Amino acid sequence: MLSSDLAQVGAAPASRATDSMDDVNKRTIRRLMHIMERFRQVRSTMPVHLVEALLRVALDEGKSVKFYAERAAVSTSVMSRHLLDLGSEFRNGDAGLGLIDKRVSPHSLREQEVFLTPKGRKEVAQVVQLLVHGSVDKDM
Repeated sequence: MLSSDLAQVGAAPASRATDSMDDVNKRTIRRLMHIMERFRQVRSTMPVHLVEALLRVALDEGKSVKFYAERAAVSTSVMSRHLLDLGSEFRNGDAGLGLIDKRVSPHSLREQEVFLTPKGRKEVAQVVQLLVHGSVDKDM
């Protein structure tokens, strides 16, 4: 396909030296890659939907499964499975990631509230360090 054909279908033309990514964008992408690596250290096959669920809990702890499901635009059953995997036990009974903990709500025995565990707090803090500073403090 020719460059003129690409322009017709809305695609960008082939990259030129002047179109290369600037250093700030490269640094940002490297930080994102470090963050992805951090999650791979938690679980080598950490899916992005689990990362998203964890970050949603970190942003607003103590909410219900339904709350996080609505924010992520997924069903309650899907979010429940994600949070189960992030908790102490996977769906298949194997040891889970131990990043979150669910507690019965004091307002309703049928509802559970979700919180980060100390391990979850540490992982999220390290991700924030990577995002802000590009590296993790060794003491964390």
